[in-house]
Amino acid sequence: MNPLINDNSLIFVDTSIKDINDTYIYVLNINGEIYIKYVKKEKEYYYIKSINQDYEDIKVKELVVIGKVTGVFNRI
Repeated sequence: MNPLINDNSLIFVDTSIKDINDTYIYVLNINGEIYIKYVKKEKEYYYIKSINQDYEDIKVKELVVIGKVTGVFNRI
């Protein structure tokens, strides 16, 4: 299965949206590393989920939401 966001894709991010809704993809800063993932909040933890099922979920207590991904331009 091809990923939703390919290498060298251009993503559009709305940096005014910081509230997490688990149906959207976000750009996140976790301990200084940048991720583009789904986020689900449960109690005091965040579960970072990849579209690619080859990657396991990441469980963290703290993260910084940079913004919500609003569009993707994949090059051919």
